[in-house]
Amino acid sequence: MNKIFNTPHLFFFGLIPVFILISLFRSGANFDLNIYETYVVISIPYVCYLSAAFFGLVGINYYVLHWAKKTHKRALTSMHVTLQIASLLFFIYFMFSIPENNNLGTPYPSSIDENSLFVVSSILFLIATILHFINFFMSLLAKRE
Repeated sequence: MNKIFNTPHLFFFGLIPVFILISLFRSGANFDLNIYETYVVISIPYVCYLSAAFFGLVGINYYVLHWAKKTHKRALTSMHVTLQIASLLFFIYFMFSIPENNNLGTPYPSSIDENSLFVVSSILFLIATILHFINFFMSLLAKRE
């Protein structure tokens, strides 16, 4: 874990092939996100490609700090990576709990409410992203030691 906190860009670059592989395994899966009476059908591979692109951008941010010889704030980086891992655990479980062929509006055969799981994962992801931006700009604007 210490190596991940010291070189977070390698961790985020490593997540790119993981999400591309998940998109290949879950190519036929869609999930229904219902907001009041509106149903939104989202394809799992689309979300995986979007996630891979996002993790690439986060990895580039951390690599820019490494390249510019700026030190990132260790406490913020550890909180960001920890929240990101928690969010990813919920999200990956969510992606693999969805059956391949699901009709719109039919409940998933699971004891866990997938919408709630998706919401918790999204909130953790949002908090982790805000911490990343704070960490990136504070480290970028700080004087070199």
